[in-house]
Amino acid sequence: MSGIVVITVVVIWALMAIPVSGSHHSENSRVENSAYGVISKGIAPLFAPAGFDDWHTAGALLTGFVAKEVVISSWAQNYAVDSPNRDLIISDLGTKLKKDFRRSSDGHGGLAVFAFLIFLTAYTPCIATVAAQRREFGAKWAMAGIGFQLMLAWLLAVAVFQIGRLFIS
Repeated sequence: MSGIVVITVVVIWALMAIPVSGSHHSENSRVENSAYGVISKGIAPLFAPAGFDDWHTAGALLTGFVAKEVVISSWAQNYAVDSPNRDLIISDLGTKLKKDFRRSSDGHGGLAVFAFLIFLTAYTPCIATVAAQRREFGAKWAMAGIGFQLMLAWLLAVAVFQIGRLFIS
């Protein structure tokens, strides 16, 4: 399993390093204009009904497919937050996340965060789990499992956000 995780991490790193468009004057623009950023921007609109259609969040979900533990570190990379030794790094990242969740959810940031957490919890656990499913059940059933988990996670996140908005508005 560790070999699959390492290969997937290398692929994500490569996608972050391959420039696709724009200028590369800062860390943030470099990640945003990489293949990873372009893919993240492409899938972000799928999450609009759940209240979190920001490329940073979509990218974090992509890396979360490798391992859920890397979601926060991918946000830090996406936002190009300085080194961990800098004071207030957590609040800097937190401030940026709050701003983007609030913006992408039309002011329902807390609800969008909750929907994001529901999605994060419900979708495919990690690439190592998929590899084990493929080995145990075959590629067809492993892919069907991924599709079902993604669909269920999306439906739950959208339901939480949309129904929650009815009570908060």
